[in-house]
Amino acid sequence: MKPNLKLRSLRVGKGMRQKDMCSLLGLKGEASYSQKENNKRPFSQQEIKKIADFFDLSGDDIKDIFFTL
Repeated sequence: MKPNLKLRSLRVGKGMRQKDMCSLLGLKGEASYSQKENNKRPFSQQEIKKIADFFDLSGDDIKDIFFTL
């Protein structure tokens, strides 16, 4: 599966590391987040909501980032 480049671009654009995203989402390790960003594991609905709120994403943005590959 291809990585979620749109999410990665948002994260890097805010100067955030994967470690920072782990803190935002309450994940224990960077490997867990990396698997999600690289589409090897899905984001939960709660994680998508936290990311959408943090980055102030619209419904179309959420659909484009999380539901379109």
